[in-house]
Amino acid sequence: MKTCWQILEIESTTQIDIIRQAYLARLPLCHPETDPQGFKALRQAYEEALRLGGKSCRGSR
Repeated sequence: MKTCWQILEIESTTQIDIIRQAYLARLPLCHPETDPQGFKALRQAYEEALRLGGKSCRGSR
């Protein structure tokens, strides 16, 4: 099973803007009408990356 970082095709990061840019870059490849499973996986990866990035960010303070 791929990690959220592999699905988004980025290294693990706490930078929300990088996570968002990666999500937006992959979004046209996984349109919900033409690839509902791919879209679901991408969305879950995005949400997990935001959650993990936010935790790391808070933990470093």
